[in-house]
Amino acid sequence: MRVILLIVSMIWALGLCAQYPAIEHYSVEDGLPSSHIYYTLQDSKGFIWVCTDKGLALFDGYQFKVFTVKDGLPSNDVWSVAEDEQGRIWLSTFNKLVYYKNSRFHIFQENDSLLNTKAMYEHQIDRDNNHFINNKYSRLLYYRDRNDSLFVFDYLEKVDTKSLLFKERKETAWFFKPKREQLKEQPAFGSLIYANDEYIIDSMGLYNIIIQLSQLYYDKHKIYEYSIKTSKDKLCVRTEDKISVYNNDTIFQRYSTGIFGPNTTITKLEEYAKGYFLVGGNNQYKILDSNLQVIPNFNFINDYNLNTFYKDKNGNWFFNTSNGLYFLAANALTSKSFPQQKDKLEIKITSIKIDINNTIWLGTENGVIYRLKNNKLEDFFFTSLAQGKIQDILIDSKGFFYICGNRIIKIHGTKLNKLLDQKPNSFNDSDFILKDNKMMPLNIKKVYLTQNDELYISAGVYIYKYHNNILSRHTKNGNQRFYSLVISPKNQLLLGSKTGVYTLINEKPKKIKDTCSVLNLPINDLQIDNSGKLWIASDGYGLYRYYEENVDTIAQLQNEIVSSLTIENDSTIWASTNHGVCLINIKKNNPFVYHLKRITTAHGLISRETNKVVIKEDSVYVATNKGLTILDKNIFNKHTEQPILIVNNITINDQKKDIKSSYEIKHNQNNITIEYICLSYKSKKDITYFYKMDGIDDEWKTTKKLELRYPILPPDDYKLHLKALDIDGAWTSEIASISFIIHPPWWQKLWFKITLILLLLLSFATYIQYYTKTIKQKAAAENDLNKKFAELELKALQAQMNPHFVFNALNAIQEFIFKKEERVANKFIVKFSRLMRLFLESSKEKYIKLEDELELLRLYIDIEQVRFINKFDYKIKIGDTINPGKILLPSMLLQPFVENAINHGLILSDKKGLLTIDIQTRKNKLIILIEDDGIGRLKAMQIRKQSFKSYKSRGTQIVEERQRVLNFIESAEIEINTIDYTENIHHKTGTKVEVILLYNHID
Repeated sequence: MRVILLIVSMIWALGLCAQYPAIEHYSVEDGLPSSHIYYTLQDSKGFIWVCTDKGLALFDGYQFKVFTVKDGLPSNDVWSVAEDEQGRIWLSTFNKLVYYKNSRFHIFQENDSLLNTKAMYEHQIDRDNNHFINNKYSRLLYYRDRNDSLFVFDYLEKVDTKSLLFKERKETAWFFKPKREQLKEQPAFGSLIYANDEYIIDSMGLYNIIIQLSQLYYDKHKIYEYSIKTSKDKLCVRTEDKISVYNNDTIFQRYSTGIFGPNTTITKLEEYAKGYFLVGGNNQYKILDSNLQVIPNFNFINDYNLNTFYKDKNGNWFFNTSNGLYFLAANALTSKSFPQQKDKLEIKITSIKIDINNTIWLGTENGVIYRLKNNKLEDFFFTSLAQGKIQDILIDSKGFFYICGNRIIKIHGTKLNKLLDQKPNSFNDSDFILKDNKMMPLNIKKVYLTQNDELYISAGVYIYKYHNNILSRHTKNGNQRFYSLVISPKNQLLLGSKTGVYTLINEKPKKIKDTCSVLNLPINDLQIDNSGKLWIASDGYGLYRYYEENVDTIAQLQNEIVSSLTIENDSTIWASTNHGVCLINIKKNNPFVYHLKRITTAHGLISRETNKVVIKEDSVYVATNKGLTILDKNIFNKHTEQPILIVNNITINDQKKDIKSSYEIKHNQNNITIEYICLSYKSKKDITYFYKMDGIDDEWKTTKKLELRYPILPPDDYKLHLKALDIDGAWTSEIASISFIIHPPWWQKLWFKITLILLLLLSFATYIQYYTKTIKQKAAAENDLNKKFAELELKALQAQMNPHFVFNALNAIQEFIFKKEERVANKFIVKFSRLMRLFLESSKEKYIKLEDELELLRLYIDIEQVRFINKFDYKIKIGDTINPGKILLPSMLLQPFVENAINHGLILSDKKGLLTIDIQTRKNKLIILIEDDGIGRLKAMQIRKQSFKSYKSRGTQIVEERQRVLNFIESAEIEINTIDYTENIHHKTGTKVEVILLYNHID
């Protein structure tokens, strides 16, 4: 016989018997000066003023800015505030009349003798902007006109009224509505309505109204209170068992039996939040609308020590208590949360299920099963059976429950409900159906129930299958844990792990589509919609849809933890995340288009850490880390009010400036800070700000910060655009735009630029004049060089046509004639005349053709050979790629080197010599080698010193001068190198001259 130790206890927690909307609580820890809150008011800008007994606070949704006597308050005890038509906030407090404007407090008519009394001031401003000030200590009533002049009258004056209430003591009230023209003369105020314990004294102004009201009170019940606040022509009266409202000739009545039940005495009637009434009786409170109908979902206020309440422009509620400020977002009013928010009881719900009877079942972190029945949570401890956290609750087609913790419990739903209804203290083994308990797997991570009641279990590193009370292991050797299971349309079991998506092949897990990065993410949940598409909820990487190797991404959820998915239908997906629930509506078109709405505490969630969602008709049940929240699906289709964006401060060079739409500043005032805020109290700081600075940004940028800094803006015209997006996806009503015109420094201004341009033009003109003068001087210098070049050419010609050469040539001719060698003499004369003609022609040009230069050299060498018979031979070599007729070179450049080779080398030698002229090209340069095997320059110099001849050759010196001139003027790059051969080094004698120069090519 199986022995199972069942230690089970049933606890019916009284604190879980009520449902509450998700309320945000603000206390001293959140920045309030005190937890005792008198009153709240939203001003015309949208800020919330909070009045306490220890100071005044201004709330912007992010923080409380606290004001005390140090900031200018006459007293820290401020019980209400009122705003006038100028936007001034008047404080109901002690000692002085004080208002707040432009970020500081101002004392109103400090030296006025009317106010120099002990004071306890209250302010009332009606819809017509009539401002009444009540001094409770002195029993004086003041009226402030549009010129800020005060008129005073005591409580016994008769004043016409229909719209304002002042109370001297608990059971006495006056109603005033004086006409402005009447206030100019104090004695003509009109009439007074006075109410005491038993009767009304009527007056001229409200005679007809009083007659109608008097018909309601013929039984002479005690009239306790009149209340006329902001609505026009409205009179509210309460007695012990009845509330009556006279409004625009209509009378509304409610008896206490219709509000609180029988035998109830109405003890409180206050009007707040523009037509909403707080009614008290028998230690209960109700909130009524303008038609005296009870507004549902406010039962929770009886658990608070409520002083007053306020409803802002966006429908959000503020409850002022002696234990702090409570905030209820407009969308959260219809929500229901379990357990009770007030007592801070938190239940981490890990699973949720709806059975066929529409009963809600919850599983928790500590192994407790809850049943939601008749708006009450009933709990049953399964810890000893399930052994730890409830992972999931599944219900098969036969009505069996699978309660999955570290161990699985199977029990029929009817028996479970019966056991819970009987509320027993303990159970027997027979109460549960536990088949093969010893074989049931431990350390369960995930379970999945198919339509055929097949239960797949991921436990440890194995996959199990449970069907027809038989448990079998579905895998062989496992090596990792799986946190999600689902069956594909192809009847494949898909497994989600921390390393991706797997399937089973031959009872072994194998990763699918390893090349797809989405399928390699850590997986929290896998779901398949009706169209067969796989939805993948990742652990920190967002949500994806996978189908036929296509991946669709939910962009807004990137880098988020998606705990689980609920597929309502093919077009509606619910994603539970650590930042709330996301409702994804998919449009049926291609490409993938969807709309996402994030649901958070602003919509009533008790916590943003959500674990699971189930849908039941128009209700959304959300399991969170703090309990269960039930939401109305219809609230997601409601119109969302546009939030307000306010620019708080503009700081330029660390100095605050008045808020303007445009600023003109100097170039060194370019350190700009803009502080702003979006007033969306429901968003609870979850607001995204968009900004773009024209002149810097081409596209909108986003931030969560409440300020923008531009530390070094260069001179230019800029325009900053600001907008914000709240938690509901609503944009601010307007885009805030601020212009900044940063003027350039004087050296960047137009007049300076014009002056600078004129100076530059003048400088340029001066430079042009100087440059022209320089060019002229250079041209003159070049002319001088040309002249010098011409002189050098003439000297070269003279050197080449030296008298010694001419004399020797003529002597040679004469000798040929004497020897009667007329034929040789004639031939000599012909060559000599040809040489003279070429000398004369070449002396006219700077550059001649290479072929002309070579012809001149041949004639010259031939004549020298005639003179010095059998003394030397010569060779002229020309490279194959050289066309002498197409190359130009400086005229008469080579002849002096040939002359030196003959006269100072070859003819002084004892042997017959050889003169070689070799012409080649290298790249774009001409290489000319003039080489002889004569005695060399050193011996020639020694012989010349011993000679008594007065002739001195200057040919080489003239060539060197021409080289310098041509390199300077023509950039000819002429290079001349001379090499002397000596026998002991080169094993031969003679001289080699290398002439290298750029040459011009004739096309």
